[in-house]
Amino acid sequence: MNFECFPLITHLFNFFRAPARADLKTPPGIYPDWHQARERILTIALRVGTPLATVITLFSKSDFISFDEGRVVFLVVGSFLWILAMTRNLHFNVRAAGILLILYAFGLMETVSFGYSAESFLFFVTLIVSAVLLAGRKGGIIALFASLATLVVVGWKMGQGNFIPLAIGSDANLLSPFSAHMI
Repeated sequence: MNFECFPLITHLFNFFRAPARADLKTPPGIYPDWHQARERILTIALRVGTPLATVITLFSKSDFISFDEGRVVFLVVGSFLWILAMTRNLHFNVRAAGILLILYAFGLMETVSFGYSAESFLFFVTLIVSAVLLAGRKGGIIALFASLATLVVVGWKMGQGNFIPLAIGSDANLLSPFSAHMI
């Protein structure tokens, strides 16, 4: 689309469309078109998803987003996502690792807070699938073993009685923050 008479609309359209980068260096052993497609998909997902997540977080009426640890976590993660979305000149592997780190952190946070839950499994499965897409088979295998190790350690500690999920051990609402967001 061409909106030459509206430069702001053209700039916003190009921001979300993320044109292909001609200067993108392809790592050895990866087909150049595949690498360029992965980079564009990651950029578009970040540039569309980050504003949507920001709006959803700002306008949610959930009680868990009072100005406490929950708010701080979402502010830090949101800021990190905005940085990843805006800095396209950062190396692809760094941006992909940032997304994978966030997914692992959310899965870990969910498991530590609520034990085995649908959300914690969802984060870990999303981590594994995303790792395969962003980092290849080796990245997917690493994500699989990291997820399994985390779940085994938490289950082992809970089975020994050395660990009680944080929300169960307190008077907190047993709804996960991610589930409570939808209510």
